[in-house]
Amino acid sequence: MKLNLVFPIHNPHATWATEMMASLKKLHAELPSDVTLSFILVNDGSRAETFSMDDVAQIQQTFPAFECISYADNHGKGYALRKGVQSASGDYVIYTDFDFPFGVQSVTATLAKLRDGADIVAALRDSTYTRALKCDKRRGITHFVRAINKYLLRLKDHDAQAGLKGFNRKGRAVFLRTTIDSFLFDTEFIAMAAACRNLRIEDVPVTIAEGIVMSKKKLKVLIRETYHLGRLVFRAMGRFCISLNGIEKEFTQNG
Repeated sequence: MKLNLVFPIHNPHATWATEMMASLKKLHAELPSDVTLSFILVNDGSRAETFSMDDVAQIQQTFPAFECISYADNHGKGYALRKGVQSASGDYVIYTDFDFPFGVQSVTATLAKLRDGADIVAALRDSTYTRALKCDKRRGITHFVRAINKYLLRLKDHDAQAGLKGFNRKGRAVFLRTTIDSFLFDTEFIAMAAACRNLRIEDVPVTIAEGIVMSKKKLKVLIRETYHLGRLVFRAMGRFCISLNGIEKEFTQNG
């Protein structure tokens, strides 16, 4: 059984490669022996002083099945992950941040639910996440977005923004239909998946790992994400059913 892990990266801190290798070694030790693991790192336009292919080469010495996709311009996390998932060929794909914000156990728990029959597995963050948000503004925005997810988008998974998702080939087909390049691609993905009635979507509870620091969001980012959120609410009023009709037919035909 082949598992692809996809990581987006943008302007990482200086010791990112060393810390990532430590997490990958721990993950290798915890995965079942029948799992063939490969990695896809997507460098989303990092500045040259923050990201070096020498660091990638260092990781590849220990993990040969480590691919790096790199491009010069920053497009956003959603764009980066679509690039990575397009290159994935495994039975299952899991994406998370390169610093494993929920620990390696969250990956093994996600894989277990996929192997048990779930088409899509989404992380569900506990209260440690909101406590980790040092900025009151970002904490308020998090609660606001969850309310939108619940009452307007009618999502069972109100915490659609958690940066850990896993899926099989059915879920992969839906993910690659997403269009948002920035942070709300997660919500778009879950909303699209929820509109497909024959997909099994499950949650996996996660806790923020010790030492993880949540970054602040700039005003222009918040304005952009508000626009995307408005688009999602509009599309939820019936347009998802139209755009996903072809996917549902394909799933029905292929079982």
